[in-house]
Amino acid sequence: MSCSCQRQMDAFEQCARRHPRDIEVQHYGPSHRDCTCRTGSSAPAPTDDGYMLLQVVCRSLQAAVAWCVVSDLCPDEAASVEDCAGGRRKSGAPPSVPRHCSAAAERLDECLERRAAEVAAAEEQAADSS
Repeated sequence: MSCSCQRQMDAFEQCARRHPRDIEVQHYGPSHRDCTCRTGSSAPAPTDDGYMLLQVVCRSLQAAVAWCVVSDLCPDEAASVEDCAGGRRKSGAPPSVPRHCSAAAERLDECLERRAAEVAAAEEQAADSS
């Protein structure tokens, strides 16, 4: 992780420590309407039936960390998406990608898939040599 990403990751971790109970629970189930509720106490554990726990207060920092890592992994493709979408957000979060930028977004997806395959191959090679 780059130094800039480490700085953002530290800020996100600090935020998460400060706000450990500010969680949003969202249910996206086929038989239920989309619903969102906030809780300051315990929330259901994430399950395979559509529950997601999201850290509300720190969400923008989490998005900034994720975009920073994506930008480090695929800098040219991420820059193309940013340029097409109107530039980098001040928050560091990923840009909203309009439809006319779908080709740039697809190239970014392909780059991320290649990088994931490279990591998986390197991990497999390391396991085989152990």
